[in-house]
Amino acid sequence: MLAALGQGVFDFGEDPGAANVVKLAGNFMILSAVEAFAEALTFAQKSGVGRDAPVGMLTSTIFACPFYQNYGAMLAGEDYSKVGFKLRLALKDIALVLNTAATSQTPLPIASLLRDRLLSAMAHGRGEMDMTAMALGVGQDAGTGP
Repeated sequence: MLAALGQGVFDFGEDPGAANVVKLAGNFMILSAVEAFAEALTFAQKSGVGRDAPVGMLTSTIFACPFYQNYGAMLAGEDYSKVGFKLRLALKDIALVLNTAATSQTPLPIASLLRDRLLSAMAHGRGEMDMTAMALGVGQDAGTGP
């Protein structure tokens, strides 16, 4: 039934917790991509290129997939009102990633950066906004945001 309804069945071994680790790893990768895309667009904007043109080119060439196309449009338009995944839940997941990584003594410097970015967003009252609103902090750091 799972094979018919889903995209496949994946075996991560006997430990049921392994599936949670993989889910957290995926969320970590999503948040990392959002941070990188937000930084790239802010860099382009500050360099006089703007935000829309890079998204159009990047999402039709080297990053031509629904993830980058959808989130790229949100980041380019700086519209964080359509909430798919709340920022406060992203912070919870990154905290779980870091706690789980600590048990296996796995340093994750990018996850630490994401935790700090998300904590800052929470401090600015953005917890109920979409996770992409962490891009507002990228803009603030660069002097382009509120």
